[in-house]
Amino acid sequence: MKRLILILTVLAFSVTLCAQSSEVLQAFNKRGDRDEIRMGWSFFPAFFLSGFDSPYYYGRGYTLGDAYHDIVSEPHSTGVFSVEYSHFFKNWISVCADFGYTPLWNYKANAFGVKLPSDNGFMFHVLPKVRFTYLRADLVSLYSDIGLGVALGSSDGKVTFDALFHTTLLGVTVGKRVYGFAESNLSMKNIGFTIGAGYRF
Repeated sequence: MKRLILILTVLAFSVTLCAQSSEVLQAFNKRGDRDEIRMGWSFFPAFFLSGFDSPYYYGRGYTLGDAYHDIVSEPHSTGVFSVEYSHFFKNWISVCADFGYTPLWNYKANAFGVKLPSDNGFMFHVLPKVRFTYLRADLVSLYSDIGLGVALGSSDGKVTFDALFHTTLLGVTVGKRVYGFAESNLSMKNIGFTIGAGYRF
């Protein structure tokens, strides 16, 4: 008798979950929110895709033979600014197009410590992605994505092209039509976190 009650309880709980999931999917389909646009900012951009590398850095010291070389600092950046459009084919899978811009610069000085004009550059990327949403509730969704694109870097008269591999390990959105999002990334675009806001329509 106890086993029968336990089985009936599990079945009732399962039916309730299925009904709630069905209601969420119906609301998703009814609203028609199959497109999204979002803007984000990422920590720890991939500086060196743009060729901002030099054997002479502040703090590393140099020999007498380096006196004829300028001293160049480590690369600096404000982070990665990106705009993304995505379209849902199903409630759990979508395709995305991510466009991003990363400003970069180095501080320069000659061997006597006199400051010189800094090197300015940028990195621009185009990144197609596939996103998998494995939880889509009324206010919260969880997802991961993977993508492969291309990055164009320019600095000090040099231009580089690089393949750009990207993964989002875990992303979360909070909100309905207008929402905020945060995600952890491991990629050549950035290593760290991305935060921002988006709009569903």
